Amino acid sequence: MRKITFLIFSAVCGFLIFTGQKSDDSPRWNNNPSTVIYATGEYPSLPPLVLDVPRIPTKIIRTPSEVLVINPNPNIRVLPSTSTTQTEVPLVCSRINPNFMFGSSNAVTGSTINSGSYITTNGGLNWFGSNIINNGNTNNQRGDPGPTIDKDQRVIFTHLSSNTNFGGVTGMAAEYSTNFGQNFSPSVQIHTSSLDDKNLAGTDDYPTSPYYGNSYMAFCNYSSGVTYVARTTNGGVSWDTPVSWSPSSGLYAQGHDVDACPNGTVIVCYALRQSSSPYTEQAVGIGRSTNGGVTYSQIQPAYTAHGTRSTSFNGWGIRTNSFPRMSIDKSGGARNGWIYIVTSEYQLAPAGNDADIILHRSTDNGLTWSAGVRVNQDPINNGKVQFFPCVNVDANGGVNVVYYDNRDFPSVGDSCSVWLSRSVDGGNTWTDMEIADHHFRPKPCTGLGGGYMGDYIGVTSGNNKVWAFWTDDKAGSPGFFNAWAGYVSLGPPPQHDVSCGPFLSLPTQFVKNNPYNIKTLVSNLGQSNETGVPVKFFINGSLTNTTNININSGASDSVSNTWTPAVEGAYTLMYASALANDTNRANDTVRATVQVLPSVPVPGSSNFCRHGLNIPIIDYQTSKDSILVNIPNALTVLDVNVLVDTVIHTWDADLSFNLIHGGGNVALITNRGSSGDNFIGTHLNDSASIPISSGSAPFTGNFRPESPLAGMNGLDVNGYWTLSISDGAGGDQGTLKAWCIELVYYTLVGGIQSVRIPNYYALDQNYPNPFNPVTKITYALPKSGNVQLKVYDILGREVAVLVNEVKQAGIHTIDFNATNLASGIYFYTMKSGDFYAVKKMVLVK
Repeated sequence: MRKITFLIFSAVCGFLIFTGQKSDDSPRWNNNPSTVIYATGEYPSLPPLVLDVPRIPTKIIRTPSEVLVINPNPNIRVLPSTSTTQTEVPLVCSRINPNFMFGSSNAVTGSTINSGSYITTNGGLNWFGSNIINNGNTNNQRGDPGPTIDKDQRVIFTHLSSNTNFGGVTGMAAEYSTNFGQNFSPSVQIHTSSLDDKNLAGTDDYPTSPYYGNSYMAFCNYSSGVTYVARTTNGGVSWDTPVSWSPSSGLYAQGHDVDACPNGTVIVCYALRQSSSPYTEQAVGIGRSTNGGVTYSQIQPAYTAHGTRSTSFNGWGIRTNSFPRMSIDKSGGARNGWIYIVTSEYQLAPAGNDADIILHRSTDNGLTWSAGVRVNQDPINNGKVQFFPCVNVDANGGVNVVYYDNRDFPSVGDSCSVWLSRSVDGGNTWTDMEIADHHFRPKPCTGLGGGYMGDYIGVTSGNNKVWAFWTDDKAGSPGFFNAWAGYVSLGPPPQHDVSCGPFLSLPTQFVKNNPYNIKTLVSNLGQSNETGVPVKFFINGSLTNTTNININSGASDSVSNTWTPAVEGAYTLMYASALANDTNRANDTVRATVQVLPSVPVPGSSNFCRHGLNIPIIDYQTSKDSILVNIPNALTVLDVNVLVDTVIHTWDADLSFNLIHGGGNVALITNRGSSGDNFIGTHLNDSASIPISSGSAPFTGNFRPESPLAGMNGLDVNGYWTLSISDGAGGDQGTLKAWCIELVYYTLVGGIQSVRIPNYYALDQNYPNPFNPVTKITYALPKSGNVQLKVYDILGREVAVLVNEVKQAGIHTIDFNATNLASGIYFYTMKSGDFYAVKKMVLVK
């Protein structure tokens, strides 16, 4: 029997209560408050704004519908602290007064967990607050903050409840504040259970709703997976007994969010996860109330999903979830009442094999849900991950999704940043932008166990700004996290803005004395129709032709010029629009550097192999290995085959293989082989007669891959070629031992070579030894780099330099001719990077 985990419930619960951890590695929290109530409308004094880094250049993104201005000031640490770690950071904004925003966190000081408050009353110019919510009871709050701001600008603050400073959870509680979060009322205990968890709150703030002023909190019981929704109809003074319902059979509900539609329909969303390890999120469930939260109907599931829940995500050692986050359009516009939910998913279209942000929407108050839309617009299956998304619909109906993203970093386990994706057409199309002005490496927070870096981040909007709210350790010691805020300003589209680019059908290679058609796209991104726009064509900076075109607002056209290069070498081709009153010069120009060849290229081929590997394949993770190809005079790919030489792994159907290079990503093998073991000599070739789907373990022989490898044709042959292996299930782990790529490509000189790339540096003993007068020396390089290979006599004097240059990864052999040296003992040394080795040889004449 495989993939079955037996849970001893009582032992697990006892351990969790004692340690403050749950079986999904989710820490519990406690908080400290104290109480003074101020009159409604009294604004507290504001401290001066402190910026952590110097002012940075303003980033501007222009789309056909608006201008987005990012980070005119540096990101803000809203309450800098050197003693408190701030994680799990929601942010909400008053609908009535968008200058008022309230954020919170799990604020960890030593062994104490409280809830922080981060407040602005002037639209984010200044922030103030405390790392302890102030309500007079220092023993009641224990984190998991879930704030909302109701129609009267009251902060309704929901959270886990505790009777001791760092003791067991006793349920859910809430307070309210009438003075913009400076002080809070005493706590009201809403529900009592040691396994209450994962709460968020929402409010009915649409003036024409029949339930205007109600606020709601949704949460779950971690043991049973039951959903609870509580309601207050008097601004948090008292709460009704929570309404509850059970999840679908075999599933638990967890990670709840709640909001109200303009017509008063209450929507609750949550992840439906497996009830036993590995607890994968499989769907999203919906609860609906049409009577102001008195009763609910359920849709379980509303749609399927494949969450990215992990206890060691992407090699960072952090735990992640795919808890859904929700926002409802209350703009009064064409999409008023539309509901949007975002999650982080993988291995289920439209998500790729790595974590992507997926959006679903409902246009009928949550009854039915659309197919998923991939939010992040980086290339799919590029080995990059997006996680912890949150969503907000602004006052103009724009949909804004904020998330962590490592798309700009080269390797697994490297740093990440914070990105915002924005849609102004209801989620059909998206514009991505990096909103953080710094980067950090995800890691577990200081003072908390289980890989915890928080369970979510925040986003809100107001005053034509979208605010991202997240946590990282950029400004402090590693693992010491603070809350950060950054925003993008929304503006109208420009009147006049014509852009050039990209090049259209640009040839991949040029040969002298041949004519080429150089074409570019020209687009009118402004509001005005334009006539007589000059579009200029340059070669190596010299103007060669000008074409005048007419182009209406929102339209695109193309401009073409013929070029016949007479001399080989590098050329810079450039188009530039020259509209006199253009308001955005940044997108006027498109350039490309091309290489003109002296003659027509010919085919060449090379084989590259990685042997001696011992790369682990781990449950629910992706393992990768790369080959760096650097072939002089090589141009573009004509054909590529892959040999999965040796993969040791039981239950082959767990595994998915992809080949990644440049902008290409080809699915090689996807969950084939059922319960069979291993992949041995699995040769993947588009011309094979048997598809991989018809093969059986260990798949020895020739097979057609899941997707054609011809998808790599036309790419530059040089660069990293990466084999990615994703293990999508538990209970079976394995090892990548060896693999190869076989490349056919255009080259100026032709030729065939075979390169075996080792997994180590090595300097072999020369052969023969003793020798007279010629011997061979072999050395191994796992990656390209400068190599020095020198020979010394017994007195340490240098007598020969055999190699002193950059060498490609692989196994190399060189002849040493000692004709001019006397018999005796000699030493040869090799240095490459940090590797250094010495060997002895004997010359006998």
